[in-house]
Amino acid sequence: MIGTYHLSRRQTQGFLGAVMNIELSLGSIHNQTLEVAKAVEQPVAEVAEAIKRAPVVHCDESGWKRQRGYRVLWVAVCGLMAHFKIQTERSKAACQTMVGDVVDNRIIVSDRYSAYKWIWDANRQVCWAHLDRDFLLMSQAKEELAKETGQGLLGCADEVFEAAAAQSAGELDWAVFVEGMSKVRQRVRAIASGGMASAHKKTAAVCRFMVEHEEAVWTFARVGGVEATNNRAERAIRPAVLWRRSSQGTRTDEGEKFVGAMLTVTETLKLQGRQVLSWLTEAVVAQRQGSAPPSLLPLPT
Repeated sequence: MIGTYHLSRRQTQGFLGAVMNIELSLGSIHNQTLEVAKAVEQPVAEVAEAIKRAPVVHCDESGWKRQRGYRVLWVAVCGLMAHFKIQTERSKAACQTMVGDVVDNRIIVSDRYSAYKWIWDANRQVCWAHLDRDFLLMSQAKEELAKETGQGLLGCADEVFEAAAAQSAGELDWAVFVEGMSKVRQRVRAIASGGMASAHKKTAAVCRFMVEHEEAVWTFARVGGVEATNNRAERAIRPAVLWRRSSQGTRTDEGEKFVGAMLTVTETLKLQGRQVLSWLTEAVVAQRQGSAPPSLLPLPT
């Protein structure tokens, strides 16, 4: 209940007593959370390592509350797996613990945050949903150049989203998609180049990024299977943000480990359409019997 439905220990205690007539002390509930965390340790580690080898990984991060401190919740998502981990900072090192080494043709999808700067443009896809929000802010600026730049880029973004959705749904041939995006790319380059001269700092900064890191903006139109947005990671981390708000975060390293493990288990099983309770039951039974735990890796099709 704590890890899946994000109830507090006291709420869990009340539910068990009122609904299931099970009386447990808060200490017993705490001890059971430690047992569950231990039971899922190996499957969670397997997911973490599998994601570090995946060809395309979506990554995101959000602040996490810690008593007498501050933490960062990271998530890495690939296909039918998601790995969560609470770390001390937003940094290159923290990012690398989630996505691994970025070599060969591996692609990391993320926003423009500085923690991802270490990734080569050829191995990176910048989220167009974040860019679209920036374009909207530009279009609302008082300066005429910023406003025109934002409006022009918003129109281009609409074309990107429409074409990407059609291609993903199989309604648009890949070659036609690439050709269409090439034309949009030329327009975006021209608009962004002009926007770099804007006195509106946000407009100038975003436009400069799009010109200087153009390859990272258009990876989705070059490599099949890469999405234009980071919506996968953002959807995955949203329940965790709600948990943070309702729980007020964590107080100990053990609590942080439990949160990361349970988020990994619940989101991964959700992506695979598997039942959380039955899987956790199997994992705890295996822990008590000293046998191998169930796997979180996607089942063979």
